[in-house]
Amino acid sequence: MIAYYLLLTLLIANASAVEPPPVANLKARINLAAFKFFSKTAHHVVDIEVPKITLPVITCNITAGPGHGTVSVYKLNVTKFHSPK
Repeated sequence: MIAYYLLLTLLIANASAVEPPPVANLKARINLAAFKFFSKTAHHVVDIEVPKITLPVITCNITAGPGHGTVSVYKLNVTKFHSPK
């Protein structure tokens, strides 16, 4: 009977736990063949798609230096992008 209450308590605690929002990161590893493909073909697609990316609002607290405050940046966009050749 004690195991039943323990299991019930764990299920309730797990159901009510708040998970942090996922962090949007992009990590990639490319080998030489992928790099050559990108250099010859795919960089045109990247040049078109990067300006379409919607960048999130960035908020940064400043605590160092002579003062303190908050900096917020919003409505960021990339108007032109050319991948390195």
